[in-house]
Amino acid sequence: MAKESPKPLRAVMNLTTAVDHLQFNSTSEILAVASSAKKDAVKMVHLSSLTVFSNWPHVHSRLGRPTSLHLSPLSRYLALGNERGKALLFRSSITLSNHRSV
Repeated sequence: MAKESPKPLRAVMNLTTAVDHLQFNSTSEILAVASSAKKDAVKMVHLSSLTVFSNWPHVHSRLGRPTSLHLSPLSRYLALGNERGKALLFRSSITLSNHRSV
C-alpha cells in the first residue's frame, strides 16, 4: 500500500525560503535551486550523493535575488538573472560521470 505522505530521501535545509527556480542538468546529476525571496539564495545539489555543494556560491558572492537560472547543456556554465537586471555567468569546475572535467 502506497503512503499518502511519503518521506523525502533528503531535505535541502540550506535554503530557508520558498523555491522559485529549479533546473536539472542534462544528465540529471545536478539540481540548481534558487529562491528570489532572499539575496544569494542559490544552491547546487549533487543528486547521486544527495549533498549540497558547500563551496558554491562562495561566501563573498554577490548574486542578488535570483529571478532566473539556466544550466548549459554540458553543465559547463550556470547563467543567473537577478532583480537588478543583471545576467551573471559562472563557469563550472564540476566533473560529471558522463563527461570530462568541465
